[in-house]
Amino acid sequence: ARLTVRGFKDADAQEMSAFSGTASRWAQRIVVSEAVARGWPLLSVDVAKAFLQGVTYEELAEMTGRPQREVNFTLPPASLEVLRRIPEFSSCDASSEVFHKPGTGLRDAPQAFSTKLRKVIGSCSFRASVVQPELELKHESRQLIALLCKHVDDIKMTGQRDAILHVIRALEAVFGKLEIQWHTFTNCGVHHVQDPSTFEVTLDQTAFIAACKPICSPEVSGAAADKPIEGALFTQFFSLLMTIAFATITRIDLAIYIAALQKAASKACMIHVRRLNALVRWAQRNPKALTYRRLPQYPDAFVLISDAAFKADGDTGLSMRGAVHVRTIGRKFCVGRVPMHFIDHAARSQRHVTRATFSSELFAATDAVDTGVIQRIALHELQHGAVSNTVARSILDGSTRSSIALALVVDALSVHAAVTASNVKVPADQSLVVHIRWIRPLLDSGVLAHMVWVDTRDMLADALTKGAIDREAIHSAMDGTWVISHQPKFWASALAARRAL
Repeated sequence: ARLTVRGFKDADAQEMSAFSGTASRWAQRIVVSEAVARGWPLLSVDVAKAFLQGVTYEELAEMTGRPQREVNFTLPPASLEVLRRIPEFSSCDASSEVFHKPGTGLRDAPQAFSTKLRKVIGSCSFRASVVQPELELKHESRQLIALLCKHVDDIKMTGQRDAILHVIRALEAVFGKLEIQWHTFTNCGVHHVQDPSTFEVTLDQTAFIAACKPICSPEVSGAAADKPIEGALFTQFFSLLMTIAFATITRIDLAIYIAALQKAASKACMIHVRRLNALVRWAQRNPKALTYRRLPQYPDAFVLISDAAFKADGDTGLSMRGAVHVRTIGRKFCVGRVPMHFIDHAARSQRHVTRATFSSELFAATDAVDTGVIQRIALHELQHGAVSNTVARSILDGSTRSSIALALVVDALSVHAAVTASNVKVPADQSLVVHIRWIRPLLDSGVLAHMVWVDTRDMLADALTKGAIDREAIHSAMDGTWVISHQPKFWASALAARRAL
């Protein structure tokens, strides 16, 4: 049995941190990608009764420099009667005595556990990534030997077997017997399957999607398509929509449809219920997985594939941005089948006001680079060890060269031409020149190795901005291969080449 104090009874609750370390989606995928690239086993580790095993208030005060917390509470009368049956507590007097609690079951229990977990893992010479603190790396002689990411008490790990066993022993010495699963397991709702001989991995949410139940309300049948939904039906619709949205961790091909339904959710009608049901049933009939295949050599390039869609609607416009971030081999790719590992993706509305296709494509590209330059630092750390804030900044501004080549891919020739022009011209919408001049220095400094134009028919991110196009290209990419049928156009800055000499 565990005793939990009601949150609203905790006088200090609003001042307490409820932080609990959770790894991002792309950090989880980096661990999988690295396991496949290096031929390492993949495993999941779960700490039992995690929130009962955090640091004490005394230890927490020492680590944070804050005053030591003391929590005392009283039991409800009925519970007190049960407690008095225990001989040691037979004389409890609620009028003059209170109970003392050391920290478990309170608002700061997650922080107490995360602090202790970080301390134990740190004692095994792991260092946290500067851009993703829940991604931790261990190097020996400047070589990566183990890698893990933490999601509260769920730990996904890969590395050399001796290094893995060393950290497992350290965790068990502190937290007791761990639940360990090798090669095949479910972590953070995603089913992982690793081939023990090839070390290739598939990630799927097939069982999760199969458990989703379409809305079978009599209100839906025969109702007018534009009839608004409300009450219990709206609750069902919103619940199912948020549930199936979780499946986009692996079902990237569903992302644009879910984004469209989320946009319409506040004013949902019967047509949206029918579309959601159709989407759930199609996903159940057509199971897909993310596949991480062995690459011919270690991936040394990080490619940001960006696309946008713009649709004028009277006096307003709707613009979607999509991106696919992948690891691959070599600074240049050509016509053929390009092996790759999925790291991240995006399918959402633009963050900026757009008035035309050019601005939509440009904003989508800048957003992709915004995220990509940060993720590239984590990939750099895999090879060179966790870096300091100073080194991270120098990688961002190009003064420190990274062994991971970063490339931006677009299918808008106008954006490619505007950024790579010898003399940057001011576009009709003059405010856009700032964004053009933001990307160009990244090319000139070598932060971006290339700006690449690809034919729209080869644009992977198209499937993340438009629902009407064929899903074959994105399904091939989910299976680990980018199929390029038309010659891309590469551009690299001559100024960056001279600086590299």
